[in-house]
Amino acid sequence: MVNVNSNDGISSFLQTMLPKVEINKAASLRDALNELLKIPEVRRQEQRYLGSRLIQGFAYGFGQAAKPDEREKLSLSATNVTVREALNLIALKGGAVWLLSPTRCKGRAIYSIDFVAKQD
Repeated sequence: MVNVNSNDGISSFLQTMLPKVEINKAASLRDALNELLKIPEVRRQEQRYLGSRLIQGFAYGFGQAAKPDEREKLSLSATNVTVREALNLIALKGGAVWLLSPTRCKGRAIYSIDFVAKQD
């Protein structure tokens, strides 16, 4: 579970309701995150709540990594979920935890959504 209490739009962004989230055979947590971030409602609400600030995402693993062709593809389908719930579903399917952290680069606010998973 991830709790975010913030006055800068992060909480509102995470509470954005998504009518449908469909991720089909993503090769990695990063690919699944990228599919989520491409959903038009996510893009609109990113602009609304976070302004022109950028969201970027990465996936980090520790342990011995499986060969790419041996990894299970990540798929999920959900309706009427928030961005937070969608991130939780991706994390659950990928055996990971997620975190959203703000930072600044050259005076510009950047929000990073990262997944951390143990690799088998």
